[in-house]
Amino acid sequence: MGRSGSRRAERPMGDMDVADDSPQEEEFALLCLGARSGYEAFMFPEAIEKMEALCDARTFSVEERSGWREALLEFLGGVSYASGNRRLVLKSPTNSFRVEALRDLFPDASFAVIVRNPAEVFASSIAMWQAMWKRYALRPPLGRHRLQEAVIRLRLDFETRLERGLEAVAPRSVAYLAYEELVADPAGTIRRLYRKLDLGDSCAIPPRLSAYLSANRKRMRVLPHADEGMIRERLKPVFEKYGFK
Repeated sequence: MGRSGSRRAERPMGDMDVADDSPQEEEFALLCLGARSGYEAFMFPEAIEKMEALCDARTFSVEERSGWREALLEFLGGVSYASGNRRLVLKSPTNSFRVEALRDLFPDASFAVIVRNPAEVFASSIAMWQAMWKRYALRPPLGRHRLQEAVIRLRLDFETRLERGLEAVAPRSVAYLAYEELVADPAGTIRRLYRKLDLGDSCAIPPRLSAYLSANRKRMRVLPHADEGMIRERLKPVFEKYGFK
């Protein structure tokens, strides 16, 4: 979608275009503002093995926690002002490690969890890290086996942290969406999300969503067949939790 004259570029993963006015992860802003961030691992690959500690503000020093909080609130405040004080959507996966910290800052927040086949998420994650390291790494990237181990461990810890963080959230403030349903029926799925979380009128969503999807046709990643058995075994708890066969 993009304003006339807006700058566009292809994401390093090669799966969609981004522009200066398209949705972005706020985690990049935290990184650029000097706050602790899991995305430090894009520049220093070995940091992926301590991702949890880089994302969870509760593990930070007092000074780091204060800096993270200040950077987040200042950035979101600016975005809110620029957008006419509309409700914001935070979309960084790293937030799954810090639900408690976000709830402390935003007690009225709602949470939407998009659930996708774990094997597809694994393949996408491997491709993402390799692409980002190729472009941004300041130190040698991890080898494939070590990267796979890190991604598997992160996914398991991701689920534990997310589940624990959402335990204290009222059911009316949590919604789960199947990725497959979102792809098959974007407008209908978003309308259901609005109703579940009581987000207000969703009438303006379908035309804007259609325009965005038309401008961002995703190119799918294919999971290497040789990895599938290992992934299903190692991530068996995640497959079973969400009912994937």
